[in-house]
Amino acid sequence: MGAYAEISKGFNLTGDGEPQRAQVGYASSDLFSMLGARVVAGRTFMPEENRAGNAPVVILGSRLWQSRFGGDPGTCHAR
Repeated sequence: MGAYAEISKGFNLTGDGEPQRAQVGYASSDLFSMLGARVVAGRTFMPEENRAGNAPVVILGSRLWQSRFGGDPGTCHAR
């Protein structure tokens, strides 16, 4: 079973460049395998990342990865 919850207000993405509003949601670690979805670069969430207190982890959509990071594979930090 996988779970997903959309954050209707989104988040502000800051750092390099101008702040940008991003559409976001919470997903459980098994959502992608349940949907049969594969990542192009990097990885999906690991089961231990579902636990409260762990550092936040994000998966970028292709459009944001291309527009904000130029599709640079160096921005994919798989553990």
